[in-house]
Amino acid sequence: MAASEALRRFLAGLGLEDYAEALGAERIEPEDLPLLSDEDLRSLGLPLGPRRRLQRALTEQPPAPPVAPQGPAAPERPAMSVPDQERRNLTILFCDMANSTSAAVALDPEDLRTRFRTFRAACTAAIEAEEGFAAHRLGDGIMAYFGYPAASEDAAICAVRAGHEIVARVGRLEAPGGRMSVRVGIATGLTVIEDFRDSMVERDEIATGATLALASRMQSMAEPGQVLLADTTRRLLRDQFALRSLGHQKLKGFSEPEEVWLSEGPRAGTTPGQGPEHDRMVGRRAERDRLLKAWEACRAGVGGAIVIEGDAGVGKSRLLAEVAQAGRETGSLISLQCQRHRHGATLHPVTDWLEKAARDVEGGLAALPGVTPETAPLLGTLMGGETGLPPPPADDPRPLQDSILAAVTSLLSTPPPDAAAPCRMVLVEDLHWADEATRTMLGRLVERVSDEPVLLVGTARPKSGYSAPEGVETIGLSPLPPEATEALIARQTGAEALTPGLRRVIAERSGGVPLFAEELTRAMLESPANGSEVPFTLQDTLMARLDRLGHGKPLAQLGALFGREFSHELLAACTDMDGETLQQGLAALTDSDLVAVSDNGGRIYTFRHSLIRDVAYDSMLRTRRINLHRLVAGVIGERFPQLARSQPERQAHHYTEAGDFGQAVPHWEQAAELALTKGSSEAAAEYFGTALSLLERTPSSAQRTETEITLRVRLNMALTVTTGFSSAATEENLARLETLYDELKPDPAALQLLWSNAMSALVKSDLVRARSATLQLERLSRQASLPNATRLPDRLLGYISLLEGETEQAEAFFGRVFDGYAPDGPDPILQGHPFDVLAASLSQYAILKALRDDPAAVEDCQRRAMQRLESFDSPATTFQVLVHLCVARFEMEDHDRVPPLVAGLREVVDKNGIVPLYVEIWEGWLQARAGDLEGGLHAMEVAQTQRQQYGLWMPGCTLLRVRLLADAGRHDAALELLNRCDTEIARYRHAYLRPEALRRRALSRRAQGAPAIEVRDLLERAAGSARRQGMLRFERLAREALSGLRSAPV
Repeated sequence: MAASEALRRFLAGLGLEDYAEALGAERIEPEDLPLLSDEDLRSLGLPLGPRRRLQRALTEQPPAPPVAPQGPAAPERPAMSVPDQERRNLTILFCDMANSTSAAVALDPEDLRTRFRTFRAACTAAIEAEEGFAAHRLGDGIMAYFGYPAASEDAAICAVRAGHEIVARVGRLEAPGGRMSVRVGIATGLTVIEDFRDSMVERDEIATGATLALASRMQSMAEPGQVLLADTTRRLLRDQFALRSLGHQKLKGFSEPEEVWLSEGPRAGTTPGQGPEHDRMVGRRAERDRLLKAWEACRAGVGGAIVIEGDAGVGKSRLLAEVAQAGRETGSLISLQCQRHRHGATLHPVTDWLEKAARDVEGGLAALPGVTPETAPLLGTLMGGETGLPPPPADDPRPLQDSILAAVTSLLSTPPPDAAAPCRMVLVEDLHWADEATRTMLGRLVERVSDEPVLLVGTARPKSGYSAPEGVETIGLSPLPPEATEALIARQTGAEALTPGLRRVIAERSGGVPLFAEELTRAMLESPANGSEVPFTLQDTLMARLDRLGHGKPLAQLGALFGREFSHELLAACTDMDGETLQQGLAALTDSDLVAVSDNGGRIYTFRHSLIRDVAYDSMLRTRRINLHRLVAGVIGERFPQLARSQPERQAHHYTEAGDFGQAVPHWEQAAELALTKGSSEAAAEYFGTALSLLERTPSSAQRTETEITLRVRLNMALTVTTGFSSAATEENLARLETLYDELKPDPAALQLLWSNAMSALVKSDLVRARSATLQLERLSRQASLPNATRLPDRLLGYISLLEGETEQAEAFFGRVFDGYAPDGPDPILQGHPFDVLAASLSQYAILKALRDDPAAVEDCQRRAMQRLESFDSPATTFQVLVHLCVARFEMEDHDRVPPLVAGLREVVDKNGIVPLYVEIWEGWLQARAGDLEGGLHAMEVAQTQRQQYGLWMPGCTLLRVRLLADAGRHDAALELLNRCDTEIARYRHAYLRPEALRRRALSRRAQGAPAIEVRDLLERAAGSARRQGMLRFERLAREALSGLRSAPV
């Protein structure tokens, strides 16, 4: 038996919905849960953690007894405490004693226990020294987590460092059974983690996911003494270890081969300015110039101290590399690196530099420039071990420490005798990780630089606990502006494959942070389908920032549900936090610079980077996200009715993400209808499409069919504007509509379907199918009770008759459209119809009057149509009117009236996302008329080729190109293009153009010197065809050409 909805809801609130079916199969309801023993729950398949979580919840708040429904219940607010379950990246380390079975066979159990304990103690010490968490210890193996309980941007690096330390420590152990060796495997990936500290789960149940199995497979593959890594871990190491690929390996339980890497140990560091980042800096000109100016002052004898301050990834190291290059080339350079993993070791940046420098100089430490017999023993104490130097006096440690600091300060501020100039640059990276002694030493160095040619430049993160000494200048780095970010993206390898639009999207998502921009670009190039996800390489960095927020973290997660920005009022309505805790959480968010706040009649919070928002959202368990989306949707409907009315898409989105499709569909429909009223057909099409896709996921019923018909009829209106009447999307929608109708009835939906079918055929210039659909529409419209319904088919039949050269019929049909028709405001006749029928009909009638050689009537039609456009806002109607007025002016050869009409078309197309039919063609014509004949003709050709699915008016566009060629005296090319035009006239049934095509052929043949009899025959045929069709303008032009032919000298 399936679980009841009440049981599902109760379990989902605890994150235990996976066990609903097991409980439901036993017909258990929420009120039965307090009666179940621990053994009952175990027999139903619940592990220890879920059992304890359920038992605690039942103790604190038993399920309420069932009551009769009293209408929709107010949504419960999920607890907003710091979540104890999350989805996040975790780095897992497995280590296992090699050959432990043979040792177990050979040793006494007591000795074996000692051996195992010694092994585990060494491994655990190495793990915890790198801030790892030893989650599971059993016999000869340990499983450890890095990035738990709080995420860390260096989790993978710490894990690999711990792996090598484990190998080293175990190799030095002395225990019963002799020397030991160890195998280490490490992997990183998505897990679900829980907090064991509330005693709800065992230590080995903290993390769940395939990453654990992958790390275990790495460890199984390793040889004794090896550290093997999954490729996911390798990607996070930032080139800090020497690695060797072992190729792609087939692993048990994994469907695809995984690339395996052997870590051979830490890689030697690089000096700023020598790494690959040096030649990739973009922007920061003012900051770079300030640093270089300080260096020039230093070279002139005036030292200084500057701290570059900025968030992780903003470009501090790149800027440091710029100034380092100058220091290396025109002075002497020392580079110190503060490191988080050194855990505050005394003067560790200096120690690391000294050890490397001493190795590189013959004679070791004592031979380093600036080291004196007095300071050598003091500096030697920093390096530890046997230095070969006399031991320093050790009577009182405080004077000794002071002497060491003085020795270090003197060494750093003394340039070597072989330097390019007697000045020194000292770089210190990541001051926020400096130990106390290093900070003291740097303070002393700052005091000396004003009197000596030393420039001290450091980097630090803001609000990290580091405060620069007095007198130190600070250069703050903020995110790059959009243009600089796009320039940075363009310089990445392979970025030429990205469109300008994609580059802009990456720049916006990165928030101007160079590291984010680079990783997003790389992720997009490697896997375009996953380009909207947070890059794997950034997840630990971003999650670490969220983990430091305390009560701000659940608020960031809740805020992420709303999108990039959220209001204080809505956030407060959706949380169960008390006012003080809420304010503390919001203060943590804003103080961290993850969120900006503005006040425009109400506090609005905005995530500074969309990536932060995405990580906060993705970190929540799916069940928690579902519950929160359902909560938000309900709160908006109950407490924010104005928001629900003005932005129904917001409620629709939350119902969609909550899986409440029955609620989501009508809200998406409301959003689409609202978009149509605002003239945003593109948004309307998107919303209708979303509603239809969700409707498919609801149970089949007669009501669902009716809803689908309604949605598709309305969708069709939006599609015809944004993609055109004959686009694949429009035709697919119409085809589906036809399958939904068993029998056409004279209702608005059926009229919409037939009108759309007729228009789809018309824009393709399939006039036979267009007339057939229009005649069906005519029959049905006469039966409908809809006012003015018959004017729709009359307008279409007039249009078709015009194209087919039947001007008398066209006059009659348009006459029926206009007869007694004078609506005050816009009148689409059909609800949601995208065009004002009268304005569109007037512009089409203008073409007919142009062909009937009635310029006054054309002018009147244009005036009346434009007046109607000014009285209401309808982009679709504006587009239709301007297109037809352009055609009318072209037919009259009234070329001076064309440019403003084309300019208006371009504006309405660009502003409203309307498919740019004809605009590009006519812009090419204007280009040719302006003097660039070849460029204009090429643009027209390209545009016509791109729009070849639209046959309507295309023969006329080809004839425009013929006229341009003929006017330029290129009659051979004009006649060749006329052959194509004749084919198009026949294919698209644009019979009205036959007389003009004949006349143009006659004129070009005459210019080529053809016999007069041939030219006369062509002109007489043109005049006769025009007379029969009633095309008075074409007849007049043909007869004028005949008259000119007769009067020409023989």
